[in-house]
Amino acid sequence: QQVFEGALDYQAVIMNKQDGEELQQRIDAHFEAVEEVDAQLGPILNTPESSVSDKIDEIESLWNNVKASNTQEHYEQWIESIVSIYGNEVANNSNLILDPDLDTYYLMNTYLFLIPEFARSLNELQMKLNNYSGSTLTMEQKMEIVALHHSIEENMTRISSNFKTQVKHTADATVFQSMEQVVLNITKQSSELLDEIEQQLIYSDVVVMDIDRYSNHISELMSYIHDYHYEHADALDLLINIRIDGYKSVKYLSIGSLSILGLIALYFVIGFYISIHYAVLHLQRVAKNVENGQLDAKAELLSKDEFATVGQSFNNIILSFRSIIESNQR
Repeated sequence: QQVFEGALDYQAVIMNKQDGEELQQRIDAHFEAVEEVDAQLGPILNTPESSVSDKIDEIESLWNNVKASNTQEHYEQWIESIVSIYGNEVANNSNLILDPDLDTYYLMNTYLFLIPEFARSLNELQMKLNNYSGSTLTMEQKMEIVALHHSIEENMTRISSNFKTQVKHTADATVFQSMEQVVLNITKQSSELLDEIEQQLIYSDVVVMDIDRYSNHISELMSYIHDYHYEHADALDLLINIRIDGYKSVKYLSIGSLSILGLIALYFVIGFYISIHYAVLHLQRVAKNVENGQLDAKAELLSKDEFATVGQSFNNIILSFRSIIESNQR
């Protein structure tokens, strides 16, 4: 996200409106941080079909091209590559966009798709308006700007609709309170920008591009998009941490329950073993007494299991044997 935000800011350097040395150093530092995270998560997220690590290397390579040339062509390729990693590698490899919880699903959809695409369209519009500033637009140039006009209008509608839906489907709407004003600002500023474009491009036959009519709208709108991006990052972080805490609670509860069940099972196993061991030893002692001539010996097992039945049968055998001996004696 920080690389993306830095890339949007770098447009001023491409347009020769700002010295880029300090911003280049900041973006380089962001790439170093990204590489550290990739070293930890890359092996988990990478797949043979779609490698996050390879895409990061590609984006960094394009960034080096931008620094070396400062051309608009390289810059646009760099922006497209960054937007692509949001909607493809990050979304697909992490399964974030398939989240079953609707509040985080809509947050991730806005964070990974709607905001980057909106910012890309707005960035492209600003560059085209700057390139055409002071010149009379051809029909082809008009159509390019009108196409971006429709793209921004569509993305604005989707962002607003997505926000209403995510608030509707969340258990705790307070998570999104700080976003509401930002969404209103984006909608208002977008509408004003689109109205300006319509007035100058759609309702006028001959157009001499006046960049000053749009600069403030675009600048403020880009600022709101920055804020909205970070708001989503914070909200996602909060909701995911809440879910992690919930998983930990379930984990600890499951471990506790399994431990208790294990102790109960161990108790029954030990009790069963002791019962069997006592019954076998008792029968051995009674049999030994009978062997030594004590025909009045008797097995006394208080349990009500199969060993009690065996003990009763053993007593019946002793009784029968004693009756035979007494009969023979008589």
